[in-house]
Amino acid sequence: MFALKPAKQSRGFTLIEALISVVIMATITLALLGMVPYGYRQVQMNATQVQAIAVGQQYLDALRNAKQTNNALPTATTAPVDQGNTFMTGSSNATSSVFTITPNPCPTAVAGLTASQYDCSVTVTWTENGNSDSVKVESYVTQ
Repeated sequence: MFALKPAKQSRGFTLIEALISVVIMATITLALLGMVPYGYRQVQMNATQVQAIAVGQQYLDALRNAKQTNNALPTATTAPVDQGNTFMTGSSNATSSVFTITPNPCPTAVAGLTASQYDCSVTVTWTENGNSDSVKVESYVTQ
């Protein structure tokens, strides 16, 4: 007559499965958040290097202007390093770090260039996190 059907098994998550998935998601989230400080340091180092190149280019522009107008050549100078991390900390971490510009003499006889063209370069150095770093910026100057 009547046949008894077996009871349906529940297809939901058990408490143990839910806890395991929460632990896995927390581990992945913490691993990803651990990369944020590393990424911030890399961006800050690149930003400082871009500033150094801009300072060197500014000096070379002044040198080019002086050569073209037959004025006195600019002297080597320094410029403050903008750490640019006020958005992270809420306050400026001003340090005594500066960009130091060391001009290299502009040789007059450069292969392939005319006598009125100069291959000029500057080396910009600075100290960041206790480490000294530098970048060389080069430009051609026509008199």
